[in-house]
Amino acid sequence: MVVVGTWLRVRNINERPMHGDEANQAYQFQVLHEKGSYKYEPLDFHGPTLYFMTVPLFNILGVESFKESSKWHFRALPLCFAIFTAFVGLFFLDLLTRKGVLLLTAFQMLSPSMIYYSTYYIQETLLVSTVAAFMATLWRYKKSGKLVYLILAGASLGFMHATKETFIISLFALVLSAAICFRNQLSGFIKEVNVKKISLFLFPALIVSVMFYSSFFTHPKGPVDSVTSLVSHVGRGLGIVEFPDHMTSGKGHAKESTYYLQNMLGHFPRKLSSTFKDIYKNNSARPISEVLMVVGVFLTFFFRKKFIGRLGRGHLFFGVNSITLLLVYSFIPYKTPWCAQVISYAFMLSASISFVRVFNLKKKSIKVSSYLVVAVLFIDMFRQGTLITDKKFCVSDRNQFAYSHAVYDVERLGERVAEFSEITGQDSEMPIHFLTGEYWPMPWYLRTFKNIGYWEDQRPTTDLSKLPIIITTPDKETLCNELSKSHESELRSRLPGYWLQVFYRKGLWKEYLESRELKKGK
Repeated sequence: MVVVGTWLRVRNINERPMHGDEANQAYQFQVLHEKGSYKYEPLDFHGPTLYFMTVPLFNILGVESFKESSKWHFRALPLCFAIFTAFVGLFFLDLLTRKGVLLLTAFQMLSPSMIYYSTYYIQETLLVSTVAAFMATLWRYKKSGKLVYLILAGASLGFMHATKETFIISLFALVLSAAICFRNQLSGFIKEVNVKKISLFLFPALIVSVMFYSSFFTHPKGPVDSVTSLVSHVGRGLGIVEFPDHMTSGKGHAKESTYYLQNMLGHFPRKLSSTFKDIYKNNSARPISEVLMVVGVFLTFFFRKKFIGRLGRGHLFFGVNSITLLLVYSFIPYKTPWCAQVISYAFMLSASISFVRVFNLKKKSIKVSSYLVVAVLFIDMFRQGTLITDKKFCVSDRNQFAYSHAVYDVERLGERVAEFSEITGQDSEMPIHFLTGEYWPMPWYLRTFKNIGYWEDQRPTTDLSKLPIIITTPDKETLCNELSKSHESELRSRLPGYWLQVFYRKGLWKEYLESRELKKGK
């Protein structure tokens, strides 16, 4: 399963255009890579593990400069963490049995959403990995009592904190679920707690978190900012804090409370004929095969009278954790589809236990039919995995995971600007002016250029008529009318429904077109 899932991820890993968030994260890494230092910015960015973990990866891959890098160099990092997560399942072997570990691995490696987002250069896949490691090492400590697992759990918690602020939601869900499911054992647990165990847990967590946020002890304010940043991120999540226009506001991503559940189940209620039509055409509203893991979670409570033995309280705990996570994330107005990855992993873990219990039922007809249903749906997951990573479909509006994703035209625009720079004789020195705040992911595609300026509300003091390239948006009508006197323009798509107006100085544009004609003639 790991091999199949890895193949689904790498087959077109360099094809999909860079998402705006990916390009933004890559820029943050560029600062670290080129300056050799990094300062955590708490207002509009997440934890720094993504950037620091990319440094050794670049060294292994032999990438010497940011300009030489390609999309897959960045996407290889979340891919490595996705593979790591698959092996974390082995820590639950005593709970899941071999069947359950295989199911969990199949869920994670064949899940369409996890396939799609585990090659996104964002923090989410790293967070899923560390949350999984945190749960797994705590589980091993609970079962074995070995202190090494307590140390590893602490280190995992520190990595969670240093990856993304939303780690606190996973931590809250786990604590609440433990309080509900192990309340009868709480007094015994408290008696076992001592200074040594607390230190072995918290000290690694503190060291790992401080190490990353302080940029390996060179930026003392970073760890403090990591705590104070929770205020701004909570404000963004609830949509109660106003942010500058160039920052991501919570209101822009506010969605209904059923958003995450619909992404797993499809959109209901509706006609059965519409459902089958969506399945046939693979529309974004179709019920996807991840419905299997939702069914698996609710099967947890079917076994509510049998929470004893090896599959007992652990099953209830992971089931309650799944529901708690879904409810908390659904309550928060700010929603993006990749945020649901931690919910998905929790659902997969609980569902794997459920299906093991179904497979162990004595009634043969139930066992056989369950095996067939699970097998068919995993095959459909594989089919969907090949579809959503297809070169054309990966950015299509029909792909429910392509959220505010850049279209291929941004890549063609990057190529055109590079060709145009040759005409100016300036090549990478050619100045490029963005007179708009809507430009991501273009900085990634223009990363070889040294003189790029960005103006959102103001304008440069230089004479605009003499600039070789100016990029703005069609809604700035006064500016566009002014530039049309000295420049030729063309519309370029950035995101579905979002356009860039690109202006090329008239004399240079004429030379550029003539050079293209000459090349065609040859």
